[in-house]
Amino acid sequence: MKKIVLFFAVLLGGIFLPKAQAQLLTEPQINISAVTDSFPANGIGIVMIQICNLGSDTIPAGKLRPQISVPVASVHIISATNTDGSALDGFKIQSQTKGDIRLLYEKPLPGDGCVSFYVNASTEAAKPGSLSMFGATLGFQGPQPMGNKPANDNGVATIRVGN
Repeated sequence: MKKIVLFFAVLLGGIFLPKAQAQLLTEPQINISAVTDSFPANGIGIVMIQICNLGSDTIPAGKLRPQISVPVASVHIISATNTDGSALDGFKIQSQTKGDIRLLYEKPLPGDGCVSFYVNASTEAAKPGSLSMFGATLGFQGPQPMGNKPANDNGVATIRVGN
């Protein structure tokens, strides 16, 4: 009788106890920086965006959704490219206006891995000596990855438009 009771206790415990799930060790972050000290007046300025996974597990493809914005009406985002200037690969443009661009990273990002790209902006309407502030926000398609630290999800770069 004791064996039957023990069997049912183990069986019911296995059914009703919550299953332990391994926590992914991911920690995505986004950084933004100017490629040069200032943007040329009436030309094209470039900011570099870098997204890194500081954790040890891979962030799945289609999860990372960076958005880059410039609130200054006289500076317009015109494109995003690879850091060698070629057409952007690995990303899908989800939306783009004069003031922002939102992308979706379509590849997995391995632990301790980074991906970088450029955002190109026109300064034709900007006054020489003015400042342009770019913001980068790392959003997620679906729920954010386990281990995400929201403090790492934003970056800002202030760039002067040259004379």
